[in-house]
Amino acid sequence: MNEDLQTIVDSQAKEIAELKSKLSSNNQHNLKDEIVAFYERKYLEIFDEVYTNRLDMIASQIQTIEQDIEKYALEEQKLTLVEDANKENIKKQEELEKELSTKFITLEETRFSYDNKITKIQNDAIKLYMVYSDYIEKYRQLLTEYEIDGIDQDTFLFSIYDIVKAITTEGYLISINLKEKENEVSQTIKSEEEALFVIQKDIEGLKYEIENLKKAIQEVSYEETEKIREELTLNESRKADFKKEIADLYQKKKNAHLKMIEDEATRFTFLGYDSVRMSEAFEDLLVVFKQELLSIDTESNKTYQREKREKMLNEELEKLKKIDNERSDLESEYNYLKNIYADVMKKIKEIEEYNSRLMNVLSSKAEYLKYLEIKKEYESTKGELVAKIKEQNKNYTMLQDKRRIAVCDPFSKTPLSEIDEEIVAAKKELDETVASYKEKEKTYDDLSNNPLNVRILNLLKQKGENEKNLTRFYIQLNELKDIIDSKYDEIKVLKDQLKEYQHVSMQLEELKNENNN
Repeated sequence: MNEDLQTIVDSQAKEIAELKSKLSSNNQHNLKDEIVAFYERKYLEIFDEVYTNRLDMIASQIQTIEQDIEKYALEEQKLTLVEDANKENIKKQEELEKELSTKFITLEETRFSYDNKITKIQNDAIKLYMVYSDYIEKYRQLLTEYEIDGIDQDTFLFSIYDIVKAITTEGYLISINLKEKENEVSQTIKSEEEALFVIQKDIEGLKYEIENLKKAIQEVSYEETEKIREELTLNESRKADFKKEIADLYQKKKNAHLKMIEDEATRFTFLGYDSVRMSEAFEDLLVVFKQELLSIDTESNKTYQREKREKMLNEELEKLKKIDNERSDLESEYNYLKNIYADVMKKIKEIEEYNSRLMNVLSSKAEYLKYLEIKKEYESTKGELVAKIKEQNKNYTMLQDKRRIAVCDPFSKTPLSEIDEEIVAAKKELDETVASYKEKEKTYDDLSNNPLNVRILNLLKQKGENEKNLTRFYIQLNELKDIIDSKYDEIKVLKDQLKEYQHVSMQLEELKNENNN
């Protein structure tokens, strides 16, 4: 490429040198014609280069448009395939949802069936237990009558023999049946859980499959694709018309330039230009001609390009306006949240100052401090007694359960009398601890009903509520700060995006003025 260009340059330099040689030798015959022919040939070279490049550019644009049209035609075909896939997808979803509904019905039916089974087993167990309880109740009543001397020893021994015999025979069988019922319930519950697990697994699988099908559905929009394709077709037609119009303009411009070379040569001769000066004038003229060739454009294309740019600028400006509105809304929210933050901070400060003054008041008098010490000691003792009562009650309950088991167990090695003694002792300890707790509670309540102490309690209550509010306020404050910081960052991003707003507005205004002119 460089070699070809150099060859052309060398050739032109040679021709110019030859021309100057002829001029310098004052060989003026036919110099005008030779000069004109030389610069016409040189002009035509320039013209062919510019014109060919322009046509190639238009052809490339048309080819690109044709490729885009083909691309969007393929897109429409793809959309058709997607639409078909969506229909198949929706059909599959409907089938799976019907199956899912059936699974839910099966789930409830299974639960109902097993619940009925368990209820029947439990009802049978209750009946057996009631029979067993009758034996135990008769045994307890007989012991009570004997303890209060309601019956003599012989009657007691005679009656207790029959009851013990019934407990060790029929009662023993009942206890075995109760254990079997318990195992049956456990096994039924296990079977239910296994059955429900299988159904639940199927349900989750169906839900997962339905959700995946929903995600697989793609949005289909023929309107947008068709709109783009129509625009491209219009551009293709516009480019074809432009190519024809631009060819006519170049031909007219070429004819005008060639005529101007002839006219200028005649004018230069009349003005008495020598050959050197004439050549320099034509060199300058070719520069002007080349610039004119490069700037040739049709009025329709100029209008189209202006409209196109105006449309682009308007679209950009509209986007920026939306961003600006969003920025304005965000700044309003930001300022509103900042005011709330300031109000919360003020409230926190007021509460902290109030609590500080309150503590100063409580620590300023001996009677206040004395009551606070008593309160602290009572709350400590109260906690210890409550823990002790819970432990003793637990022990008492365990002993009662132990007696019930021993009564039902004919092979128990622990005498009931021994267990009864432990129960009585445990009950006594529990009652004593409860009595001590109530006594201390009454003493403290009487002391707290003193008007002065009531005031102290109210102040402490207020302090506690304030501290709860402070905790809540600090949490809200931190959450609010995070939101405010986030709003600030969003506003900063939007402001960065709006830097081009003024520039775009000015460009659009300039373009409108050009159109008006």
